Amino acid sequence: MTYDVDGWMNGRNPSDGGGFTICREDGSLMKRVSFNKVGWTNNDAELWAVAGGVHVAKVGDIIRSDSQVVVKWWVPRGVCKSRPDLNTLCKLAHDGIRDKRLTLTWTPREHNRAGIYNDGHKGN
Repeated sequence: MTYDVDGWMNGRNPSDGGGFTICREDGSLMKRVSFNKVGWTNNDAELWAVAGGVHVAKVGDIIRSDSQVVVKWWVPRGVCKSRPDLNTLCKLAHDGIRDKRLTLTWTPREHNRAGIYNDGHKGN
């Protein structure tokens, strides 16, 4: 199974919260989670989206995200040097991908089903 994940914000970056969305490979919504957190950033949202995807994925599944920093640096290394407050979540995602033998890959925004869902459901 392939899962597309994407984070979202309540307005500007940073904001008072946001969340993440997970869509299945057929484009259907699997999960949408909201957070209320002062100082919530796009990086919070994108990392939580990948961690959420790792949580629902089964062994060998694929997770696709449009966040290059999360996909190419933070999760593969298991550390967020520029955001040490996210290190615990980053390591959790890193370890989950390793343990479940998942594939984490980058996909352009216009092909990310969760991003497309988010674009159509702003504020919902």
